[in-house]
Amino acid sequence: MASDPANAEPTPKPREPKWRSLFRRSRSAVFVLGGNRRLRYANPAWEAATGVSPAKLRGTKISASRTPASPLWAALAPPPEVWRGESARVRRAPPGADCGPPWWDASYLPLRGSGDKILGVIGTLDIVGETPPRGAAKLPAIFETLRRRRGADFTFDLLVGDSPALVRLQSQLRWAAEKGAPTWIVAEAGTGKESLTRAAHTVGRERERRFVALDCRGLQPYLLEGLLFGKGGLASGRAVGTLHLKNPEKLPRDLQNRIAEWCGSAGGPHLVSASAAPVAEQVASGQLIPRFQMQLAMLEVRVPPLRERFAELPRFLMRIAPSPAAPGEEVLRILRSHPWPGNFHELAAAWHDALRRGGGAPVAPEHLPRYVREHFLIASSAQTPRKLPGLDAVLESVERRMIARALALSGGGQAEAAAKLGIVRARLARRIEALKLARPPEPNS
Repeated sequence: MASDPANAEPTPKPREPKWRSLFRRSRSAVFVLGGNRRLRYANPAWEAATGVSPAKLRGTKISASRTPASPLWAALAPPPEVWRGESARVRRAPPGADCGPPWWDASYLPLRGSGDKILGVIGTLDIVGETPPRGAAKLPAIFETLRRRRGADFTFDLLVGDSPALVRLQSQLRWAAEKGAPTWIVAEAGTGKESLTRAAHTVGRERERRFVALDCRGLQPYLLEGLLFGKGGLASGRAVGTLHLKNPEKLPRDLQNRIAEWCGSAGGPHLVSASAAPVAEQVASGQLIPRFQMQLAMLEVRVPPLRERFAELPRFLMRIAPSPAAPGEEVLRILRSHPWPGNFHELAAAWHDALRRGGGAPVAPEHLPRYVREHFLIASSAQTPRKLPGLDAVLESVERRMIARALALSGGGQAEAAAKLGIVRARLARRIEALKLARPPEPNS
């Protein structure tokens, strides 16, 4: 007899494995990876922490890149030692961020099988720290006061002068700072390139952001790369307003490309490069990538060295360190005789040394560094060139000697002497008379 379907008992649902039920009720974020490194399970707490549905990622293999989930797996992928059977705990930045907070702390427990085979990995995720709300990191007012006071130390005083070139240079730097135009400064060492760039930053549109100066010749490339593009590097946010690169041609070409991409991107810093040679020469020599000339040197300016600006020397000295009295003319004359290959840096060191030697008294010539005074003595003691004699006097002296020599060789015979000189005897007699030479006796015919 057939059974009545209405009275049939309902088919029982398959029971959920106990481990799944346990993980599902856990407030800890848990995920399970199979031995083939694919996601097998993730509990609701994991979904809440990551913001990703496990159903969309189930079966996804953890690989280095080229999957939509790669940023997430980069933060959650077990380190290599886990697949060798060792437990581990790592701290990483969340997906899409270079640093925390918050931080993701992940713990991994490998499940061993027979031999060295790893059947799977159980991972847990803890989120440490909260993302600071926008505006919560505002600095106290004292820091703003210090920043403005520091900015006031860098002005365009170094460019004050009557020269049209200095007026034009100052206006160019102001325009570049206000427009954010990439600038290339050509100047010798010690001319104040960084100080001028700081002054431009203070009046520019990026003055509320950070000023960073890097010496590409004095730092190893790997240090610069880590500082700029490493974890939490300067390029990870929008904190840098002006980037001053000294001698960028000293960088490897790959690092030059990364810097060019950063500074050329939206939100990148205002780039001000400085070198002793024009950007075109650096590109032509192969030291600099062409992109610097095409995109990152919209404006090229030249800062004159100190030896071309001796008229402003008293003002420079008072700005370096005010002395009890204005420098005397003798002191200025000694200072102006020196070429100052180190420019303002060398002048500042020499002037501070002179003030120290003076002990509070006005600077005298003997207070200046010895090498500056010795250069002045050598330059001032150089002999003036002797005045050249007149051309007529020189020709007359030569003529006297040649006639006397010809007469001596011919035994006083004018005919033979004239033949030796290539002239006629009558002309020789006239020249002897004009030069008032003693007429030698004629030899006996």
